[in-house]
Amino acid sequence: MRLVRVLRAVSVCAVFSAILMAQTDAGSVGGFVRDPSGAVIPHAKVVVKNEATGEEHPATTNDSGYYTVTNLPPSLYVVTVEAAGFKKFDSTHNRLAPSSALSLDATLTVGAATETVEVSATAAVLQTDSSAVQDEVTGAQVSMQELNGRNPLYMAQLLPGVRGGATMGDFNFAVGAGVPFNINGARTPDTLVTMDGAPNVRTRANGATIAVGNVDSIDEIQVLTADYAPEYGRAAGGQIRMVSKAGTTDFHGSLYEYLRNSAMNANTWTRNQSTLTNFTQPLVYNNPGGTIGGPIWVPGMSDKFRQKFFFFVGEDWIRYRLLDYNTLAVPTPQMRQGDFSQLLSPNPFYSGSHVIYDPATCPVSGASTCVPFSGNIIPASRQSHNGMAIMNAYPAPVPGFQIGTTNWIAQASHPINQHKGTYDFDIILNPKNKIVARRTDAAYFEYQPFDQGSGLTGKYFNRPNQTNVVSLISTISPTMVNEARITLSIDDVYIPVNSALGGFNRQTLGSTTRTSYRMARTTPTRSRPSPYRIFPAWRGDPIRRIPPARFGRPATR
Repeated sequence: MRLVRVLRAVSVCAVFSAILMAQTDAGSVGGFVRDPSGAVIPHAKVVVKNEATGEEHPATTNDSGYYTVTNLPPSLYVVTVEAAGFKKFDSTHNRLAPSSALSLDATLTVGAATETVEVSATAAVLQTDSSAVQDEVTGAQVSMQELNGRNPLYMAQLLPGVRGGATMGDFNFAVGAGVPFNINGARTPDTLVTMDGAPNVRTRANGATIAVGNVDSIDEIQVLTADYAPEYGRAAGGQIRMVSKAGTTDFHGSLYEYLRNSAMNANTWTRNQSTLTNFTQPLVYNNPGGTIGGPIWVPGMSDKFRQKFFFFVGEDWIRYRLLDYNTLAVPTPQMRQGDFSQLLSPNPFYSGSHVIYDPATCPVSGASTCVPFSGNIIPASRQSHNGMAIMNAYPAPVPGFQIGTTNWIAQASHPINQHKGTYDFDIILNPKNKIVARRTDAAYFEYQPFDQGSGLTGKYFNRPNQTNVVSLISTISPTMVNEARITLSIDDVYIPVNSALGGFNRQTLGSTTRTSYRMARTTPTRSRPSPYRIFPAWRGDPIRRIPPARFGRPATR
């Protein structure tokens, strides 16, 4: 049986404005150009250059000596200013964060244009047009922080106003978990997570994340905690915006492997109680991967193309193998024959004496007509074939194993595979038009051998999720910028079951009726047939949970 849930979330954003309001992760650089006396210099030539790609954005100061360059991706920038009669001004290594504005004023010195005045990192972050409360985690901080499971999302809790139940020390690597944070007191489902502007949460349910960022592919993480602009939308709480890396004019790459295994672990006290599990629980965790980025270039191609086409690819795999074990309280061999005499004396399962009455004499529990079965033994002639099949759906007790009420222990392989892929491409068509494409894959596969208890109904999780972004950024005029953006977030959830197991075939359990299956299907909390859940793990009184028509039948029909 398969449960398939599919989400296709498509959002299209086209922004036309004199000054771009950051619907995306783009920002701007601006400032005044002055002479040594403080007077503004109109018509000065300004060039804002991306240090990573070499992409240049020219501008000219207006009559007030002010310049601005908008729609810039997060990166380091060089700002160059030239004016007649003044030395050339260069300011390098100015970091522009996602959805932010840098203010960089230039004071020119009188001199020849062939002379240059160089300064470094003089820009200041300004938000004069927004009251948003926001902060960021840089890519360097992400790569340097020790993250158990290498999930960069948990870096957000380093910022003020962000509170979570899980920490960076907890083992968190997989997709599908709910958003782990409350931002400024809002509920966790009210937090929006985006990947390069594409929604990265399940919108149909509890806000579970549909993809996991790759530590080596994340450039920055921005957190909007309060009072952000309406164009962000979609969230009643805060927003966590992850920005992936882009290619540069030079080639860069990395390779890595993270490994864990159980060779250095100790066994648990519970597992040591049985010869079946008196060894360390096997566990092997491998996390290999690598990244490569640079210009799309081949020998013989003109060097100018190194400034036009860029790519970045990150691959991350997880192969997690562990051996699950589970314990249950299951019917004893005597009970499987209808003999419940051990419940009349002290036993591991109940305190006091428990009597089984003949259902033919008991219209209601406690009635004066109720007659107990002699010795608490149900005669074979009174045993229901299907009732016994339900009883036998439980595994047999493990000889010599008894901890409290549990008398069964077993182990089975629990494999988990995960793949995270980052595929980023940038094409600079000309100085006024640029195409940006981003894709993040997050494929997750897991087999749960002990779903619902005894291993008879194992199930799989298969989630081939992804986020996609394509945008065209155009500078129409010095006062008008347009960005057309399409995002596609795919959340596929497949939950097939292991139909080869006996729990999904009543004939293998000796049952010939459909009654218990129909009950399972009509019960709101059931997800699939499960006959042995009539008295799971002996919660409550199992004898009272068994309907009389299903276990002991009347003497006459």
